[in-house]
Amino acid sequence: MSDYDKLRAIVPQLEELRTDLATKIQSREGDLRIVTDLHRRVSEALKALSGQG
Repeated sequence: MSDYDKLRAIVPQLEELRTDLATKIQSREGDLRIVTDLHRRVSEALKALSGQG
């Protein structure tokens, strides 16, 4: 399996992580700067994997 195929296989996990992070941001849970940065990075990764980035 290529590296790209491995990344594509974890897309559902990344989508779930993005949703969890958004929930934490809305509820102000944890260090907001870190959670927001992680959300941005996961969103960028998903965009790149979908061919939009």
